[in-house]
Amino acid sequence: MAKGDPVWALAITMIATHAFFVPNLFTLFRRRWHFEFFISCFGFTTSLFYHTCQVFQSELFLNELQWHRLDNIGAIAAFGVWFTYLADLRESHPGWDMAVKYVVLTTAILLQERDPWNVDFTIAPIVVFGSLPLWTHSFVHRRWPRYHRRQFLLGWLLLGIAIAGFIVGLDDDHDPYRMFHSVWHIAGGMSLPYLWSMVNLPAALGGVGGAAAVGVAAMVPKDVSSVV
Repeated sequence: MAKGDPVWALAITMIATHAFFVPNLFTLFRRRWHFEFFISCFGFTTSLFYHTCQVFQSELFLNELQWHRLDNIGAIAAFGVWFTYLADLRESHPGWDMAVKYVVLTTAILLQERDPWNVDFTIAPIVVFGSLPLWTHSFVHRRWPRYHRRQFLLGWLLLGIAIAGFIVGLDDDHDPYRMFHSVWHIAGGMSLPYLWSMVNLPAALGGVGGAAAVGVAAMVPKDVSSVV
């Protein structure tokens, strides 16, 4: 953080902005996607506590650096689980789908335990996990991805803005009041409902009961067309 930034301003930009992540937690909970919900809650909680410790220079059971390490694990695992969702294995290969999620979480924990401040150990697993949809659609499904075009475009647009804010905000001394980092929270949180509804139904509903399926279908716009 830049020296001299008022605590009240940082509390808004770094703590209050976590509210933008909450709607997607309810969405995942309503879908009964338990693993995705758990990972998202873990990432949300560790990030919230990390930034709270950072802003108020305090401890919440753990210190700032310990929460930061857990926050890294949550972020890596969240990206990995989302890429697993994009791989669209839930209905066709539910065993693989669950196995990959466990591998994602285990990999995130091991790499961060090995060297939590090594950027390569953050970027590399996300890149590897990001190749999963390409691999599954090329060699497992043997078809183009069935993604909703509108959700795809809006989700990636907001995510791109969020990532840009995160990168610019890495230079704490040139991020007054942590405004750029707040873009990571705001745009990132806003992107999640779109990113988590990209896969066309019913493939995205594997393992969900009928009542829940109706609820998910109601959340996805009926007038959007697929990418293919």
